[in-house]
Amino acid sequence: MEKISAKRIGLVLSTTKANIRALELISENRPCSESARRHLQANFLAEDLAKEFNARGLIQTVSVACVSGLVAISQGTKMIQRDEADAVFVVGVDCLSEFVVAGFTALKAIDPLGCRPFDAARCGLSPGEAGAAIVLVRKDFVADGKIKIRSFGGSNDANHLTGPSRDGSGLAQAIRVALDAAKLSPAEIDYVHAHGTGTSYNDAMESLALKTIFGDACPPVSGSKGMLGHTLGAAGVIETIICVLALQNDFLPGTPRLNLPAEGVPKNLVREPRFGVKLKNILKLNTGFGGMNGALILSHE
Repeated sequence: MEKISAKRIGLVLSTTKANIRALELISENRPCSESARRHLQANFLAEDLAKEFNARGLIQTVSVACVSGLVAISQGTKMIQRDEADAVFVVGVDCLSEFVVAGFTALKAIDPLGCRPFDAARCGLSPGEAGAAIVLVRKDFVADGKIKIRSFGGSNDANHLTGPSRDGSGLAQAIRVALDAAKLSPAEIDYVHAHGTGTSYNDAMESLALKTIFGDACPPVSGSKGMLGHTLGAAGVIETIICVLALQNDFLPGTPRLNLPAEGVPKNLVREPRFGVKLKNILKLNTGFGGMNGALILSHE
């Protein structure tokens, strides 16, 4: 990074709510710092993060529900492809707040026993919070043998404000777009990191989408939200980092808190982490409110 001019370093922020906690403090007439008030607006948070990282190039903010992280990575990739930057910080962050918990509670979408993705007894998600960052760098500035962002595919179900299309057709479409852009066949995907919220409809829809694309030859699948919770705008970033680590270390992440797999979920669902596998191409999935679907393919060169 020392070789790259600060003016050629961009930043893309992925968040759904920015510092929504500040709004709660203000509405309750409780003390709230000026920086917290400022960071109610995601664009100001992005500006301040760019200043902190000495990124003087293009700045973008992405807020498309829980697909934000994957879209932010795609936007950062496009910055480099369009020669608008040589490196891009992609930052995902969302804080746990009463507002977020109340919203999911109203939807009856929280599992009181904790998120159990793809489990027969699953009944909801676990709200989480996280901050994560990935640095995307132009290939000319890195040595061989690195992880490459291969492609991204997006779609919209046009189905419901909060509920996914029941047949998984929208997510399947996003996966096809990503596969076509990467010039890969379904058989060349070695592992799928699922969105896996633990809600009944999302996990069922995701399973159907994978069945549509892979048939009975679905590669190993797992999800991390049983350990991390659903971190909203940070989810796509932090879960992509898990995929990068899997590619670098040749292991399959498990599915924490999975007890009894539900009917219809992929047969190749990974319960415990497994090492000693050879991975080249990973498919990362996220879906979100408003019918948003995202599919990112990463490859080990």
